[in-house]
Amino acid sequence: MIINDKALARVLKRSGKAGFKFCVNGNAIRLVSWDWAARLPLQSSGTENGQTLAALVEMLGYLPGDGECGHVYRDGGEWYDQDMTEAVFDIEFNQLERRENSDEVCCVLPVQYGFRPLIYTQRGLMYRISGPQELCAAMTGTRRFFREPATLGFCDHESVLYLSCLRPEIPGEIWAQLEKIDWGTGNDDGREDD
Repeated sequence: MIINDKALARVLKRSGKAGFKFCVNGNAIRLVSWDWAARLPLQSSGTENGQTLAALVEMLGYLPGDGECGHVYRDGGEWYDQDMTEAVFDIEFNQLERRENSDEVCCVLPVQYGFRPLIYTQRGLMYRISGPQELCAAMTGTRRFFREPATLGFCDHESVLYLSCLRPEIPGEIWAQLEKIDWGTGNDDGREDD
């Protein structure tokens, strides 16, 4: 599974007052917070997502079933679950999934900016991953894609992970210099031909 189970369980438990939202469709559960979103199997043949499912049971008191959607948050040391409709959940999930936008080839660069990995898109633009990168089991060697305006996606045959990214409105000098480097995209300046 593309998602780091232990890290996801930890992120869910740390979500606090802002919390996270969930929606179950058949055998899959979708989870979303302000800077990440994921879809993973609700039941697995192995223990690939056992810690995440255990964290959900710990917070909710049960494992949600098909058609259930809610907002889970912590207040005063107690976990609460507020029901929500799937339509409202879909709006929040799509803020990171951006299914209406096409996938763009990207690469994770071998440098960090502000202790965060950088990605370089096919169009020659650079972004800093702002979502919790520890959720991805492997940043390299996996199918990844970029969707405008700023979402990095990872997927395999059973799960999908979306992380938010940032790009400065007015890139500084260091940022601009990093963008001009040929990161191995095939062109001298690292940009696609017009």
